[in-house]
Amino acid sequence: MTGDEHVASASRWPALLWATGAVPLVAAALHAVVLTGVADPWVEALSVRRPTAQAGTGWLLAWATALLLPRVCTRAWERHVIGGGVVLFAVVETTVTGLRLWRGLPTRTYLDRPPDEALLQAGAVGVGAVLLMSGIVLLVATVRTRGLPLGARAGALAGAGLLLAGCALGLLTMATGGAPS
Repeated sequence: MTGDEHVASASRWPALLWATGAVPLVAAALHAVVLTGVADPWVEALSVRRPTAQAGTGWLLAWATALLLPRVCTRAWERHVIGGGVVLFAVVETTVTGLRLWRGLPTRTYLDRPPDEALLQAGAVGVGAVLLMSGIVLLVATVRTRGLPLGARAGALAGAGLLLAGCALGLLTMATGGAPS
């Protein structure tokens, strides 16, 4: 692969992350508008807060990764793991949580029927595992990259650390049968 091909290949993921991040941003904004019109948004069973927060998280994670990915030294497969995990998380979490709310299902609990619960839990574990793997790859790439500005390094390490802790906690909670977070 020539230098120009490498640059073109490396720039595809940030562009895709910017575009993907725009979708949850719009979803978060729309949910936030609905949230302002709800009589008591803090106690309703079908709270709009969760979809708003999860869409906002997907947007922020996608755009932060789009900013960082070109600055860290990664191989092609690492960019695919990092970018793919972030895109999967942003799209799946935003879609599933939004669909559950708009179908009239509480977003904080699983469904009453065991097959639905098993599918949701398996999907959550799968997305969490992929995001955990993406976070580990990003963390290793950040540590390995020389010449990365201190602020970028500190932000990436702190963000990857929080991401890993959140994924690990979520996976542990789901594996032990606790309530979904």
